[in-house]
Amino acid sequence: MIDGNKTTFVWLYSQAVNTNLTMNFDSTRAINYVEFVTTTDGGRFVGKANIEYLNEAGQWIVAGSINSDDFQDGATSITFEEVKAKGIRFVVTEAGSTNWLKVAEFNAANTNAKNIITVNGVGETKLNDMDMRTFVNPTGEGEVVYNVYESAKVNSLRIYNAAGQWDGVSVYAVTEDGETELAVVEDKSNVNTHVYDVSALKGVKSFRIAFTDGIYLNEIETESDRFVALNTYEAEKKVDAAKVLSENTAMYTEDSLKVIKEKIAAVEALLADMAIGEPVTQEALDAAMADMAETVNNLEAVEGAFEMGDVNHSGIVDIDDATLIQMHLAKALGNTAFYKENADYSKDGKITVYDATLIQLMLAS
Repeated sequence: MIDGNKTTFVWLYSQAVNTNLTMNFDSTRAINYVEFVTTTDGGRFVGKANIEYLNEAGQWIVAGSINSDDFQDGATSITFEEVKAKGIRFVVTEAGSTNWLKVAEFNAANTNAKNIITVNGVGETKLNDMDMRTFVNPTGEGEVVYNVYESAKVNSLRIYNAAGQWDGVSVYAVTEDGETELAVVEDKSNVNTHVYDVSALKGVKSFRIAFTDGIYLNEIETESDRFVALNTYEAEKKVDAAKVLSENTAMYTEDSLKVIKEKIAAVEALLADMAIGEPVTQEALDAAMADMAETVNNLEAVEGAFEMGDVNHSGIVDIDDATLIQMHLAKALGNTAFYKENADYSKDGKITVYDATLIQLMLAS
């Protein structure tokens, strides 16, 4: 019904006194203006009616009244002091027709507020439909917000303005760090089309097109690279574990801790990019994780920090260490932490199954 089209309407079976039409809002709104439009055929409203709003206490309050004698082509509106409303309703107070009643438009607004139009989100407006016949033409001060789809890395923004009027228009890219005002790429733009380059920005979530004296917009397009978001749960767990080791100055040398912190930072940089919508490949993440794991496995221990046999640096020698020695010999460790310098339990200068056996015998004694 709120579509600017008189051919769509609500048809009430009566327009007798107390006939009413109620519109509830999804949340409390600040309003100071209500528009009412009926048709001009036999179903038009004839008579008088009150326009009421539902306040936050749940009471219906009269905001003003309308008279069909004052309608212009079936339309009228009232303006009043700004109020907080949970809904509005039209109530017939004086009937002038026995016909059914057609209501083509019934809407509330706040003329004191900026005109805000959202694309690809709540209150979606079709400005990315490749159809120049669809447009928005708000007046006064306001903004159009274009939300970027998830899993898309935006490289450029293109705006079509059939009127060619750009005075008072500013365009901003919005990221987690705030807004960046964009400059027009002159060699790719003309009087009706403006192009903006955002390839250097990370994590663009939306664009804000602000205007001071209205704007005419037919189309908004983005040039983007789509990507598949990766599951980072296991990676985050391993980073947390590596961070614990990186702070253990009592057990590992300063130089080796410096290296592991660099490897952790490399993984975290990829995870941070993913969190703000930057494309990261599985191969890049896997390579950084493997690099970090290798560094963890080769941390240089402070002399005497771990006793011989404690191959996983848990602080004790137990059956897990014997198992890890056997896995090492079978080349089945994968990325499991294993510190060779603590594996020669027999102190014969080499790592063999005998070392695992000695640990088992020690534990059994």
